Amino acid sequence: MPRSALETSSRTATLRTPLDPMLRRQIHGPIQPMDEPGLITELGERLLRFLRAL
Repeated sequence: MPRSALETSSRTATLRTPLDPMLRRQIHGPIQPMDEPGLITELGERLLRFLRAL
């Protein structure tokens, strides 16, 4: 059964970051810190504030 053009074109040119960390750093540069704190960091900070207020 022939594939549609949409099916074949979606698989042709997908660029992925290499799994090797050294190669990834050569392409993208050093890992940058996130601009916004993550959910876990924010929850931890809220928990600490709550515990200090007790």
